[in-house]
Amino acid sequence: MADPETYRIDPDLKSTVYCTGVAEGGEEAWDFLYQQYKTTNVAAEKSRVLTALACTKETYLISRYLTYSLDMSEIRSQDASGVIIAISRNVNGRDLAWDYVVGNWKLISSRYGKSSFAIKNLITGITDSFNTEIDLQKLKAFKMNNPDLGSGSRAYDQAVENTELNIKWMTDNYETLEAWLDRKMSSQNKGGNHITDVRLPRTVLPQLYTLELLPDIYADDPKDFKIFGKVDIVIDCLEATDNITIHINKLTIIRPTVKSQSGNQSGLKVVRTTEDNDRQFYIMFLSEKLRQGQTYVLSLEFEGPLKDDLAGLYYSSYKRNGKNVYLAVTQFEATDARKAFPCFDEPNMKARFKVTLLRKPSMTSISNMPQEKTGIHRENGFVADEYKLSEKMSTYLLAFIVCDFKQITGKTKNNIT
Repeated sequence: MADPETYRIDPDLKSTVYCTGVAEGGEEAWDFLYQQYKTTNVAAEKSRVLTALACTKETYLISRYLTYSLDMSEIRSQDASGVIIAISRNVNGRDLAWDYVVGNWKLISSRYGKSSFAIKNLITGITDSFNTEIDLQKLKAFKMNNPDLGSGSRAYDQAVENTELNIKWMTDNYETLEAWLDRKMSSQNKGGNHITDVRLPRTVLPQLYTLELLPDIYADDPKDFKIFGKVDIVIDCLEATDNITIHINKLTIIRPTVKSQSGNQSGLKVVRTTEDNDRQFYIMFLSEKLRQGQTYVLSLEFEGPLKDDLAGLYYSSYKRNGKNVYLAVTQFEATDARKAFPCFDEPNMKARFKVTLLRKPSMTSISNMPQEKTGIHRENGFVADEYKLSEKMSTYLLAFIVCDFKQITGKTKNNIT
């Protein structure tokens, strides 16, 4: 990367090397290769680079690349559909590519024309891996909202047919294939360090999260945005254990404590902690065992980065009078609640949530539940919004936003707010 003219890559290996470099090299590698696209005059090289740029693992770079795809000052018009299709074949970009096309369909169809080959290619290309009922419903909703697809109608029908076939294949073969892969991986990694068990222990289960979060989107530079918070998790002990394991991702835990809710283990302390980064585990070792059938409160203070990566708690922005206005928003599905706060981030480890969001007085906040109290004075010029206790639910269903938008509410004819 430092001297591409001196260190030349075998042409037969370029696609693989470029893709691997982008996947493992982060933003620096992505920016470097993107500049190669902008400067090279060789058509085959442009094509290789465009495909490789879609290999990134970073969702914020995928989002940037999608935005570039329809910006003719960044990506040539004839390359746009190829870029979006390449992104859809990245496991991290598949759903982002679909959502981007749906959200920009009017622009795409007007720019390329409903009878163009690019439209047909795009529909076929970004849906060829669709294989779930949710994917099928997405397709049907798309057609309902865009009934006139022109010559893309045939490509749409083929996409539906292909998705239905994929669903059937998955239903018929998934369990068999999963068992075969487990056996294969187990035999190949026997005696090694390969991780196959990524589930949390079931020695304790969460019942209630009392969560307070401050998404700090007020620094001059977005690179300095951060998450600050604290959480009390009420847990039931199902089996005696001297350790507790939870999920975190890119968070720093400052002060973990464990207390017996009944007060009968006054000497209980966290004596040591460790992180398993591969499984995103945070493990706390205790001074004595938790007792089966007892209830405890796990308390943690934490902080972490707030990025524009479209995962967990992230920041977004829009322009007002030429200036960026920032907001903090969540996308926890499927396993990104752990990027916002320490938690038992598995769908079947359901609990209730009591959420408090801190903000500047000029902002507002929204969460799953109705507000119980709002505008409570806090230090350093912040105010707090407290929300009512939620029903029992998975962590990925929790949602909130801190922004300067005005809220508009109403009720349906069935009296649903």
